[in-house]
Amino acid sequence: MRLAYLALIEIDVANACLVHTREIAEGLAGLGHQVTLILPRPLRGQAWGGVEHTWVRWWGFDRKRQWAFFVESAWRLWRLHRHRPFDVLYVREMARHPFLSWLASWLRLPLFVEVNGWVLDDLRILGAPAGELRVGTNTAHFSQGDRRRARVDLGLPPDGGIILFAGSFHPHHDLSTLVKAFAQLAPRGFEKARLLLVGDGHQWDATREAIASFGIGGRVTMCGFRPYEEIPSYFQAADIGVAPLTASNIIRRNGAVTAKLWDYMAAGLAVVVTDFPHTLSASLLADKAYVVPPEDPHAMAEAFEKLLGDANERRRLAEAGLHYVRRHRTWRQAAEETVDFIAKRLSETP
Repeated sequence: MRLAYLALIEIDVANACLVHTREIAEGLAGLGHQVTLILPRPLRGQAWGGVEHTWVRWWGFDRKRQWAFFVESAWRLWRLHRHRPFDVLYVREMARHPFLSWLASWLRLPLFVEVNGWVLDDLRILGAPAGELRVGTNTAHFSQGDRRRARVDLGLPPDGGIILFAGSFHPHHDLSTLVKAFAQLAPRGFEKARLLLVGDGHQWDATREAIASFGIGGRVTMCGFRPYEEIPSYFQAADIGVAPLTASNIIRRNGAVTAKLWDYMAAGLAVVVTDFPHTLSASLLADKAYVVPPEDPHAMAEAFEKLLGDANERRRLAEAGLHYVRRHRTWRQAAEETVDFIAKRLSETP
């Protein structure tokens, strides 16, 4: 199968979008498919195994620059397809592209859009089939390690539980609730507990101010941006990983699972995640993570208290999560499922 893979990638705190695109692209190529990536030109230093590249010069994330990327990437897609036709157009989170559906139809090119880790037929994006998870983790990159050694190397206290958040400081991550929840731990007898925040973004100053207002600055470490290659060390130093999503973000995801969870689990961490009880993701994670309601600092604090005070429960969740990702959520498996999904939909379409 010959695939064109179009992605307007936001280079975030851990390059998560870039890593996700690379892992899927290399996975598809490793399965014997021909993959051509159409990407922003600033990423031209990338050299990925078995993958061809086409670089788009004009790009950006405000609406005006997005339009520039849309136009140039569409033009390049048309030229490549005219020279040697593709079988499938695969797009990363481009549901708002103003004319891509029309172009794909005109080129008679099947269009698939990946949104928040789901692969959806763009024409049925609002009626996506349940259970079509397409995200994974690199179990060689994220793995268990020597916790004490990792803490020494990072200059963190050797004793006391560490709660880790790693990701972008953007509004879809509810860092306000996380800070409020952590502030409740000291009065509950967990004075040595530490909150480790790895990342950067729009909410950095507001988060730092909230930490100061609660008087917990001495027990919170804000590391800022760290390269993807260094992230596993912070995972290995922690006891608990937390994915604090806002209610609106959970609703918008429609049951899709953030890839961060699989990274946490691959590193052998017990995970606390916010979710609604009726979503597909909540039922999937029920025996693998401690699920709490979104925007509820008291419920999150209770989860932290339970896990910090019960090593057996932490171990149980960590082992369940690690077992699951190793069996079902590697990037190789995600690539295989993606191909199977595409092939199935193509066989169903005249």
